[in-house]
Amino acid sequence: ALIDQLTGLASRQPVLWVIEDAHWIDPTTLELIALALDRIKNARVLALITSRPTFVASFGSHPVVTRLTLNRLGRVPTQAIVLRITGGKRLPEGLLDEIAVKSDGVPLFVEEMTKAVIESRVLREEANAYHLDGPLSALAIPTTLHDSLMARLDRLQPVKELAQTAAVIGRSFDHRTLAALTELSAGELTAAMQQLVEAELIFRRGTPPEATYLFKHALVRDAAYESLLKTRRIALHARLVEVFETQGDAAPEMKAQHAEAAGLTERALDYWAQAGTQALARPAYKEALSHLENAIRLCRVMGEDLRWKRREQGFQLQRGHALIANQGYAAPATLSAFERARSLAAEIGDVALELPAAYGHLAFTYVSGRSTISAAERFATLAARQSESGPRLVAARHLGLARFHAGRFQEALMLFRGSIAAYDPVAHRDLMYRYGQDNRVAAGAYLSVALWALGFPDQAANAAEEALGWASELVHPVSTAYALNMGVCLTNILLRRADRVEQAACDLLRLADEFSLAFWHAWAQIDRGWALSQQGTVPGFVEIEAGLRDKHRIGGGRLDHVHQSFSADAYSRAGRHPEALASITRAFESMDFGDDVAFSAELHRTRAAVLLRADARQRDAAEADLKRALEIATQQAALSLQLRAARDLARLLAERGERQQAADLLAPIYGAFSEGFETLDLIESKALLDELQN
Repeated sequence: ALIDQLTGLASRQPVLWVIEDAHWIDPTTLELIALALDRIKNARVLALITSRPTFVASFGSHPVVTRLTLNRLGRVPTQAIVLRITGGKRLPEGLLDEIAVKSDGVPLFVEEMTKAVIESRVLREEANAYHLDGPLSALAIPTTLHDSLMARLDRLQPVKELAQTAAVIGRSFDHRTLAALTELSAGELTAAMQQLVEAELIFRRGTPPEATYLFKHALVRDAAYESLLKTRRIALHARLVEVFETQGDAAPEMKAQHAEAAGLTERALDYWAQAGTQALARPAYKEALSHLENAIRLCRVMGEDLRWKRREQGFQLQRGHALIANQGYAAPATLSAFERARSLAAEIGDVALELPAAYGHLAFTYVSGRSTISAAERFATLAARQSESGPRLVAARHLGLARFHAGRFQEALMLFRGSIAAYDPVAHRDLMYRYGQDNRVAAGAYLSVALWALGFPDQAANAAEEALGWASELVHPVSTAYALNMGVCLTNILLRRADRVEQAACDLLRLADEFSLAFWHAWAQIDRGWALSQQGTVPGFVEIEAGLRDKHRIGGGRLDHVHQSFSADAYSRAGRHPEALASITRAFESMDFGDDVAFSAELHRTRAAVLLRADARQRDAAEADLKRALEIATQQAALSLQLRAARDLARLLAERGERQQAADLLAPIYGAFSEGFETLDLIESKALLDELQN
């Protein structure tokens, strides 16, 4: 919406978009800038972003960004600033030289030093110039910017104290908050603020009591703040916390910062916790991580008492779920958060606390692509000891996942169905906050894939859309992402419905961009690349490879062999046969690493296709792969995978003249289907059978 507003304004007239002091930027505004660059590159927008040299912009390499390093001002621009301050009246040359040297070309210092010497009353003012009647040494010129600012404040007695009080609130503040913090009457406060505005130390917008204020520069605010006695500063911060609590509209992170500055550590901890929870609920994952890390830091400040360890354990779990969304299930930071939560649970000696931490480890193991059988069984054992039913539903789903990836589709199907049937939309709604995503949505997504494998393509398509419908009832981006990717995209890839995959992948990309879901963004790129490669309009391997790079960077190894096979197929379709062969080799290596055989038959079938496209003489190797694919699919009772392997093998046999053998191979497998006759696999198989039998 903000980017639309920006480009909408630019359609009417040129727009200058200024972001000052980017070195203090918040994560969401930083993300806004990065997302806006592609949209504004052809619009009449100049984005001007100022920062200290230490700021490293994540968007700095974008082609529309030009970086300008501003040097300190030379004599000519320094003199221009001085003339603006003096109203065009010249200063003595020696004094101008002194200002140029001492200010070291810093614009704010030039301004402040010029004002300091004018306000000192040592200079004699005439129509066109200022004159110094005595020696230059008689003029006390501040040697640092801080000294200059303090000298200005000292000359503004008695309103200096008001500037100091305002500085406690921050660089920006409003009239009502300042009024509540000071003992001045309404008239005295308005008059005092007018003095600060006229001195150009503070800018004002609006009319009191609705006015808001901004210190001219962060250094002006810092100078006023640092000049306060420590005891006075602490007392003002404590009073400000009370003001915020009375007003009731201040953000909890604001209250946390001031409570911490007042030495009210436990109250600060409570407010950081509240801020983290609110950010998770919005959801704003980057902000949530920042707030939760502050809460964790204060827990450790509070000491070794079990009370604080128990609170840190809860924050680590929240942090883990924020990291799942932001960086991925298998990111090192995610694992670290859950490992710390598990360690704290053991120190506390509470099995109930150990359960969600054990889930974090299970999720890491799953997404990284490793076998989860032992981790799922451990979680199920812990869940069985709990009185509540929610963890047992999660355990059933993960036991189902372990069986799914072992190629035991029928067992997985029963576990997924049981987990869904026992789900209560009210009682189990909080599972999505405790375990990363809604359990019914996640079980439903994989239920659809299991249904396809077992030969129920129509039911699979319906189950995927049903899981997405459940997700749409929740305000939880990760659950929606799960339904879009593991349900709609994967199931429709298996159904070979490229248009539906592309639509769902684009929806997932938008969702991932909006909520900084790095893990799901990578998977969405792969899904969209597959769709493009199938449609033949654009070589999809570019997007698939980009998604694979992002996925590997955050440790997402699950289904890597499947994604590598997508890459192999896309390269093969584009005639890039060496790359296709390299990708299918990596696919088999990945499958061996993860001990994930759910799509082993499909890998052998894909390799056969890649070999034949690269060299039609590779018939023997391709036939061996197809026979192995059929053997694996038969062992798994995976009817859809059997059909694919049998169809491709029947074609090879028919080309060799063995038409009856080909028909005898394909006919019983096709005949075992009771639905899905409008899907491509069955349409192609029926056409081949008709050809063979005529």
